[in-house]
Amino acid sequence: MALDLLRQGKPPANLYRHDLESFLYLLAYVCAVWDPENKRFDRMHAWERETLIEIWANKHGFLMKREVYDEVFKHAHPSLKHLAEYESESSWISTLVGVFSLIEAHATTIMALQSVQSGSRRSPQAAAALEARIKKNEADRESEISYEMFMDILGASPDV
Repeated sequence: MALDLLRQGKPPANLYRHDLESFLYLLAYVCAVWDPENKRFDRMHAWERETLIEIWANKHGFLMKREVYDEVFKHAHPSLKHLAEYESESSWISTLVGVFSLIEAHATTIMALQSVQSGSRRSPQAAAALEARIKKNEADRESEISYEMFMDILGASPDV
């Protein structure tokens, strides 16, 4: 599940990028815990938590911290490791993580700006400038990924 949908509070409307991000986590899960020789899945305890906030924190770490990313794939089957190797041209996962980490960084910036907006007294000009910054970050966040960009990362045609 996408990080936006795991946050505390009312979830936003489901967007196509949430589905793409969810696919990233499914792909990462399969590459991290699938054993093709024994045809079985192992467990990924970090993403199998009791609360959505715990799952959010662990997935957030996966996107934002290289050491967490590496830990997720530490026991990946050798035949699947190339899909997750960091900074590898053939790694779908690390490339997608890079994109979704930028989206998450925008979300963090937007929340910080909204906090400033709601917690301070500002002149109309300053309030308008802050609102413009929020809108710009929202637009930038939405432009980080598209279906076409996602399919290009996977090396697939967008008309599939």
